[in-house]
Amino acid sequence: MQSSTSTWRRLYVRPDDLKLCISTHVVGYNSHIQLFEVAVHPQVPITHPYQHLSNTSPICIDSLVSATGVNGSWQNAQVHALYKFIRQAEWGITTFGTQIGAYYRDHYPKLRPWIEYLILEYDLPKKSDKQSRRKNRTVLADFSRAVVFLALTVADPEDATTKRIRSMDESDVIETLRNTLDKEFQMLYRQSDANLNIIGLIRHVLVQSGGAQNLAQLDLLNGKWRDIHSPAVFAALMGVSPKSIPHEWTSHLSESSWRSLRALWNDALDLHRSLQQPQNAERLFTVWAYLVRRTNPGAKQHIEKSTESIFSAAMWSLASPQAIPAQIVLDLMTVVSISRLFPKETSWGKSPSSIEAFNDMLMENCRENMLDPLNRILSALHRVFSAENFPLHDRRLACFLAQIEPPNLLLDLNDARADQYFADRVLNSTGHGEAFERICGRAGAFPVKLAPLELSENNADPEETRI
Repeated sequence: MQSSTSTWRRLYVRPDDLKLCISTHVVGYNSHIQLFEVAVHPQVPITHPYQHLSNTSPICIDSLVSATGVNGSWQNAQVHALYKFIRQAEWGITTFGTQIGAYYRDHYPKLRPWIEYLILEYDLPKKSDKQSRRKNRTVLADFSRAVVFLALTVADPEDATTKRIRSMDESDVIETLRNTLDKEFQMLYRQSDANLNIIGLIRHVLVQSGGAQNLAQLDLLNGKWRDIHSPAVFAALMGVSPKSIPHEWTSHLSESSWRSLRALWNDALDLHRSLQQPQNAERLFTVWAYLVRRTNPGAKQHIEKSTESIFSAAMWSLASPQAIPAQIVLDLMTVVSISRLFPKETSWGKSPSSIEAFNDMLMENCRENMLDPLNRILSALHRVFSAENFPLHDRRLACFLAQIEPPNLLLDLNDARADQYFADRVLNSTGHGEAFERICGRAGAFPVKLAPLELSENNADPEETRI
């Protein structure tokens, strides 16, 4: 198995001596010492023109900004400098292989999301493998079959994309996967929050198909996360729409039940048209099943066998940096509805931190004893959208969320952290990982300075908005 560390050495060269270098990748210019940082093959002797400076820090991206000559904002200049630096890393990996990727992983840990994407892209089967030696052809065929199988596990069989994927050959599958990964890679320049479990998952499937191994990328994958999210991830990567509401769930609904379900559906679409996506159908039905649990207990029975898949899909979406506010609301309502309908409580004491328990649920799939933390998280999201001093407060989202009755709890410091977490996600379009890290970074500066939330006197009454 490939080592997770690089054997290539970090050395330095004068600009005039670059032409003398052999088996060398140029990382970039270090303006602090006015030398080029180079990654050198381990078999190259450390003689002229190379210099070994052990106490020298790696290149700072900000130091490259002034040299870019980019007009406009400082942020745009930073992105441009970062883009050029990553392109140089990409050239090195393409030329010398994944050991250069390991070099960047060792010396530039803040760039890890980009580097892991580049390393994975290098090792993915290529279209040309179809005509190459037998082992490469076998890896291409087995890997593409595994990708299609996992994607179709949760796919809507009537979806046009599902039918198209079934007819794809191995090369088309790989090309589709590469295109999606490339889009995710490009998004990192503006939003560096990445779920590296995805990289680990693709590497895991690649290794199981006989492809290149990489210990560092396999270590990115959480086993519990893999077991829960694998089909949904590959469905998203292949652009497949998940299944909508199963026919047996709705075939025996009364006219009044249909009316209330359609009313909830229409209310959701009024929030944002993207909620009409097929993957949200089961989530809306789940929320509806909770709302009518007393008048239509059979609705709960319909979803019981599917709660794990619905719950995991909602968790996956909740953690995504691309989630819009309306989607965050629906996903959290889904998770809370399932947790209330099918509680997994082994003790009934209050959790020490709702936001930390929420993180454990999203990242570690911890489902036990989540009722109290989820109720507090739900109340935090409701407070944020209800607060008139919040720049993006949204009464419609607050009213929609209020249908499942966020509890009116005595607030503590952890609730303030949850408020800040959701405010960050909504204002800055951050994913769970980045927002959670920011909250943890403020732990040493408590009490948290949070502007008092100003709730409207006409704030929605849950009793009035409940179906």
